[in-house]
Amino acid sequence: MRIGLKREDKYPVNQARVVFLVLVSENEINKKDELIQRSTFGQLHRQSIYWLKGDSSIQSPSFNSQSRTLSVPVEEIQSNILEKTILGIDWLLQNEDFDLLVRTNVSSYFTAIPTSIVKKFSNKDKSILGGFLEMHLTKYAEQARDRSFISGSGIFMNRTACQELTYCDTKKYMGIPDDIAISHFLRCKGSEIVFVRRGNIHLTGIFFPYAYMRLKSSIDSDRTRQRMMRVHEYFSAKSISRRVTLWISFQLDEIRYFSKSVNRKEEVMKNFWPSRKVVLLNAFRRVTGYQGKIK
Repeated sequence: MRIGLKREDKYPVNQARVVFLVLVSENEINKKDELIQRSTFGQLHRQSIYWLKGDSSIQSPSFNSQSRTLSVPVEEIQSNILEKTILGIDWLLQNEDFDLLVRTNVSSYFTAIPTSIVKKFSNKDKSILGGFLEMHLTKYAEQARDRSFISGSGIFMNRTACQELTYCDTKKYMGIPDDIAISHFLRCKGSEIVFVRRGNIHLTGIFFPYAYMRLKSSIDSDRTRQRMMRVHEYFSAKSISRRVTLWISFQLDEIRYFSKSVNRKEEVMKNFWPSRKVVLLNAFRRVTGYQGKIK
């Protein structure tokens, strides 16, 4: 099992070319997560991160360089996330010189993005969309080709894809989750899709120290923040021995948590295994060409 980062993972993010657009809100849990993220992941990418919030009281976008908060003129509600994202991206296109944008949230953690990933988004003549592919069993099948879409925990877009997205008519996606809407719109525009691996401690129960990690616990918000601090401590460790010690401690704690959490076991069975079933079925269809129903 890989404890440290690969050689390619050690290259720091080029802060002048890669930006992170992080969704925030006034929700109490979200605000607590944001504070922890600002003191961890936010410190690693201080000059390349923008925390994005909606504010219906303003007429045009406003950026606070001290707090790195970008406010856009839209009501801060769940159904407006797609519009908020597009408004934020539009402002960045006009005010920031970047090659790669990562739209994410306050429960995700990013360390140095591997140069091998950055290079996959470097073709300026193509619209390139990437991230971790999630699956839906039945819902939103029309908007999710092969029932797959890029997870909102980390949506990677090159500048060309960002420009394409600003032409999206958000009214056509009312009632559709923003990550599915973004994936559908850009796919319909012919965007190239790039897979980006992701660690997901909550569903796998294993701490894979990847450059991109989803730390959210939908059943225990305190756990999300604890993971954020522990992951940051791991990546901040200066020696291999310290990282090994922290990894073992973190992993044992997750095992204990999993064994005691009935709700988490039910969530894994409900979300993790069914989605993997869809992945296997789609792979089978692509290899064999069989399009019939499989029980």
